[in-house]
Amino acid sequence: MAIVRVLRASPFLYIFLISISTLTASSVTDSEALLRLKKSFTNTESLEPWKPGAEPCAKGRQWPGLQCDKGTVTGLRLGEMNLSGKVDVDALVLISGLRSISIVNNSFSGPIPEFHRMGALKSIFLSGNRFSDEIPSGFFTKMESLKKVWLSHNRFRGEIPSSLTQLSNLMELHLEDNQFSGVIPRLEQRTLYQFDVSNNNLRGEIPSSLSRFNASAFKGNAGLCGAQLGKSCGTSLASSLPPEKKSNDKKSNMIAYGLLISAVIIFSLMMLGIFVLRRRQLKFDTIDKENLEESIALDESIGVDVSASASSKKYMDDWVKKRAGSLRKGSSRDRGPSHAELNWPARLKIIRGIARGLGYLHTELASLVLPHGDLKSSNVLVTADLEPLLVDYGFSAFISTNQAAQALFAYKSPEAAQDLNISPKCDVYCLGIIILEILTGKFPTQYVNNGNGGIDLVRLLKSVITEGKETELLDPDIANARQSSLDEMVRLFHIGAACTESNPNQRLDVREAIMRIEEIQIEGGRDGRPYHVLPSLRDGYADAPGSRLSPQVSGGQERGQASWRRHDSFGNQSGRRKSDSFAFDIS
Repeated sequence: MAIVRVLRASPFLYIFLISISTLTASSVTDSEALLRLKKSFTNTESLEPWKPGAEPCAKGRQWPGLQCDKGTVTGLRLGEMNLSGKVDVDALVLISGLRSISIVNNSFSGPIPEFHRMGALKSIFLSGNRFSDEIPSGFFTKMESLKKVWLSHNRFRGEIPSSLTQLSNLMELHLEDNQFSGVIPRLEQRTLYQFDVSNNNLRGEIPSSLSRFNASAFKGNAGLCGAQLGKSCGTSLASSLPPEKKSNDKKSNMIAYGLLISAVIIFSLMMLGIFVLRRRQLKFDTIDKENLEESIALDESIGVDVSASASSKKYMDDWVKKRAGSLRKGSSRDRGPSHAELNWPARLKIIRGIARGLGYLHTELASLVLPHGDLKSSNVLVTADLEPLLVDYGFSAFISTNQAAQALFAYKSPEAAQDLNISPKCDVYCLGIIILEILTGKFPTQYVNNGNGGIDLVRLLKSVITEGKETELLDPDIANARQSSLDEMVRLFHIGAACTESNPNQRLDVREAIMRIEEIQIEGGRDGRPYHVLPSLRDGYADAPGSRLSPQVSGGQERGQASWRRHDSFGNQSGRRKSDSFAFDIS
């Protein structure tokens, strides 16, 4: 009571005491905080070098289990050290630079530590312990910087915390091998590229926002249903409904049957209309398939026959496709036997060829607003010599704007999707997407019409460029190259970013993109043919000295006699396998 009276009488004394308390807390060094943390552990033999009087991040004498940056502790790497006891979060909050915590494969138990008090954390790796109990639904609300959450192989129970949906930058979420129950929250982050909730007690329908992940991410949950598991949700849900809801379901089923019948009728009419239209096209088509087979010449001089009708041009592209392998056959999740052949030099050669081919089209079809209009990996063919051929170009001249917006990939560029603002730079945006797909080996969400599936590579790249972590996005098959090659890959990433700028005025034009790609080098010297800058695109690439760029447009070098070979796609979307090591790097 006397103390209260003194404080009331002297508010300045109260402020003074608060200041002293704050000063004391802020004066705690990283070394002192880490020693406090060590005291909360048991079995600390592996932390023997953690002693008073030593600097944790001293050059050449850095304490084990730490990640340092310019003398500051930024991460704890305490995995597989046989540690147990309690994690003293009070000590951790005193380490102001701490951004990542890994205590995987130890013997910690009890509720999840109060890491939610550390709002600046970017990654937490708690897998392989004996943590248990429920995680509060709002646990992650204030952890807005969090990107990687690994809670797998523990004993957590209860519902998956709904606050995970608020982590706008979430990239990796591993909850497998726990005892989580309830439904899966609707995680709609486009940045999320690793996800696993297998071997829990989850139930209900898999959210459509997670449809891009395969069945292995959901297996071991008897109550889950959805297309990924080949299990319909209708029967299991109906059996658990009360009688009044079942009655409503019967009415809903009647409505659904009616809609289905209507849809069948409409579809039949559409097919009839397409049949009639096709007959009319065949009637007036000036080029028949037999003559085309005899007259078409796949040599370096072939360019673009803008006088051909849409139907005959489509057949010409199909004719070429039979003799080459698509750059992306199926999806980027498929890794075939030829995948390993696509090393860094091979990928750079393909990207250069695609860029040159696009530049050639922008010269020969300069009168078109969209010289290509549908540039994507499935419309790039690759010969046995890794020469890319561009197909399915120029269709924007033959179809309406509404049809083009539905069918052509160039209309997925931001300005086209929002305002139907079409320009040749829409093709440059498509080129940028291909560059990112080839470097990362991941399937871009921009290829998916409904927005569900794939990875938003443009947004993800902007995030890692901001933090200088571009190499984390590289396809693992090329990420182990020498530093000089990695530097060139990062340069190519930046070119891809410049090609996919949301503002077309800030986006590279075709010639700038080609020039910058040609500057990328392979270790040991410049690779590929010389590229000569023309006064303008309309001057024609064929007139440039020492350079013929037309083979990249539906062409080949041996008049169709080359032996073609399919190259499977570049990467894997499903993420890290269980046997893989943890990626600890802060991102």
